[in-house]
Amino acid sequence: MRYGLIMFICLYMLFVLTVNVKASKNIDVASSGESVVTAKSAKYNIRVIIKTRRVEKNFEETWDKKLHFVPSTCTFLSSCSIVNKIEIIVNGKKIFIPHSLLSDLAAVTTAEVRIYGEHMMLLLEAGDASEAVFVKIEFDPERVTKMSIFANMAGDDSMAADLLLQETTYHLVHLGS
Repeated sequence: MRYGLIMFICLYMLFVLTVNVKASKNIDVASSGESVVTAKSAKYNIRVIIKTRRVEKNFEETWDKKLHFVPSTCTFLSSCSIVNKIEIIVNGKKIFIPHSLLSDLAAVTTAEVRIYGEHMMLLLEAGDASEAVFVKIEFDPERVTKMSIFANMAGDDSMAADLLLQETTYHLVHLGS
């Protein structure tokens, strides 16, 4: 009797968790220009815009002051695609994107949005060869809450993160009285 109840609870939780997960289609991110990925649930309509630009191998010679940093995932063995901007729009409202979110994003190849109840995430595959990483950006309807960067040890495109390299948690701080 006890095991039957436990089994029922486990199956029910599995059903509830899988039914409530909504995911977008995994899209290819343009190496230069604008890429859009969207996801919908009963409560949320999410639109993510990723703006990239190409920086050539000899970027020091053609420096144009638009690029204030060089992401570590840009090896410059060839030209590199830099993420200039990410916009996350939840139900028509843009949420604030911390600058640190963009500082290491280069050579982004795929993007996907997932919705888990009140929590959402943007999954990015980025980097090249030994610098390949998965980036998980977690957010809610109001703000970005966390960014995690994982090494792609599996060497495939399954977005199965193997080794956590960096994790940044963003807190909401109120100033004043």
